[in-house]
Amino acid sequence: MATTPLEGVTVTAFRWENDTSTYTNQGSDTTDALGEYEISGLWQGRSYKVKFEKNGYLAIYYADTGFKADLETGGPIYMTTDLEVDATLSQGGTISGTVEGEIP
Repeated sequence: MATTPLEGVTVTAFRWENDTSTYTNQGSDTTDALGEYEISGLWQGRSYKVKFEKNGYLAIYYADTGFKADLETGGPIYMTTDLEVDATLSQGGTISGTVEGEIP
């Protein structure tokens, strides 16, 4: 399947906090027309996960064992130098219908 650069994807870096065993948002960027993004100011020697999300597409997280569907699956990536993560998003399905209520 062919791919093309995807503009408007929000890419967010989450840092693992050892003292609280939680992830904290460390910044985000939105992809440009070439699908490129950059999140700067991240600490080397810390562990991160990266989230990719865009309306109409399935959100994914980059973890130590590859791409995952949620923040809690897989371990964080330990950053020793700059990290480059390329991702491909899949379009999600749609649920639609009509909701009605009884008139009292």
